[in-house]
Amino acid sequence: NGQENIEKLRRIGGQILAASRDELYLGMRFLDVALSSFVYQMDSEVHPFGTDGGAIYFHPRELGGLYRENRILVNRGYLHMVYHCLFRHMVKQISFGETEREAVFFLWDLSCDIAVERLIDGNHHRSVRYSKSLLRRDSYGRLEREADGKVLNAERIFHLLRKWDLTEEKWQKLRQEFYVDDHQYWESQKPNRQPDPILNQKWQDINEQMETDLETFSKEASQENGDFIGQIKIENRERHDYKSFLRKFSVFREEMGIDPDSFDYNFYSYGLSLYGNMPLI
Repeated sequence: NGQENIEKLRRIGGQILAASRDELYLGMRFLDVALSSFVYQMDSEVHPFGTDGGAIYFHPRELGGLYRENRILVNRGYLHMVYHCLFRHMVKQISFGETEREAVFFLWDLSCDIAVERLIDGNHHRSVRYSKSLLRRDSYGRLEREADGKVLNAERIFHLLRKWDLTEEKWQKLRQEFYVDDHQYWESQKPNRQPDPILNQKWQDINEQMETDLETFSKEASQENGDFIGQIKIENRERHDYKSFLRKFSVFREEMGIDPDSFDYNFYSYGLSLYGNMPLI
């Protein structure tokens, strides 16, 4: 009956994703915790799969079609979502004006996808090895030249892409080229909604532990994934630097009050205007 078919589809989809997880683990053991941090849920509204950091949602027919076409595409999709979570793309908020909401979301989604696809394309393990199109090679080459040796995380790619003078047709080609997963579950897609602190902390902890493992116990894996560990280091360093700033600032506030007679309101207003123009990523 209908319910039995639904359960069968759910079971088969879960088996496909579990098989992908296991195959990735064999080549990237340093990702063991990250790979196993999801439950699998069937969702007919996703194309073909997506994650919110706690679950991987999959469309049974589309996932099955992808697996029949080439299971490497499922492996790459799984790793793609893991990387989104490790870099917490799904919870990072970006600033925008009301008139540019759609354009900024589009550009941020694309930047995140390019960042993680570039990492996967630089991974030569057979479980994810796949030929790169000319558009990918050209896009990576241009970004790398413009980054001038700096790590190409999603934030840097976002700012570089904003400077590209491309037609709508070329933007859509980029979007199609790098589309892998559905971002509808991302907190960053929901205005005025705060990230789940428990989920965010979970991926921070996984991220930090993985950096330690790569540096101490997995030298070979660290060397084989140089740009990946570089992005991990940036992610953790920026967070630690900000935490350190907050701690110092809280102590500073306790030790110092404001003298109303000497407080420069003009300077304060100027500082606020600068802060208001600062990008959040």
